[in-house]
Amino acid sequence: MERDEADPVAFLERLGASSVRWLLIGRQALIQYGAPLQTMDYDLWVDPGAANLRRFLALAGGAGLESPTLASVQGRPYFTLHGGLLKVDVFKVRSFRNLDGEEIDFASAWRRRTVASAPGDPLRLPLPRLDDLRRLKRMRDGEKDREDLRYIDQLTKTKRRRTR
Repeated sequence: MERDEADPVAFLERLGASSVRWLLIGRQALIQYGAPLQTMDYDLWVDPGAANLRRFLALAGGAGLESPTLASVQGRPYFTLHGGLLKVDVFKVRSFRNLDGEEIDFASAWRRRTVASAPGDPLRLPLPRLDDLRRLKRMRDGEKDREDLRYIDQLTKTKRRRTR
């Protein structure tokens, strides 16, 4: 693998083993919950605190991603990292307000998170709960967003049936 071709699994393993506070959101999170979807990019919600962002940017740069400086991302709600074909959209806001007027803040979503992992696999992915992921998916009303919401509803129903 060339230096400019970042390995998404290696990046996520390093991120999961670090002290960085982050959540995998978007379609990659839905895939972890079992939705039969495909996507090539990654969406992360990162705690916007300066120390956390510094750790995140250093880790991204060390993983072969083009990493901006902290100063260049200050005041921006999100930025994108690239490493060859790997694309990572990074949201760094304290909270989101969706189309329904619901607000979700990072600190609460982080406290309620679940971690996707498999025995013997070093990959540990912090995910928002399904209800939080649903709130996040209501940020837009595109065709893929509506499809994702249908999967979230199906996964939620399946989860309820299993816990009865």
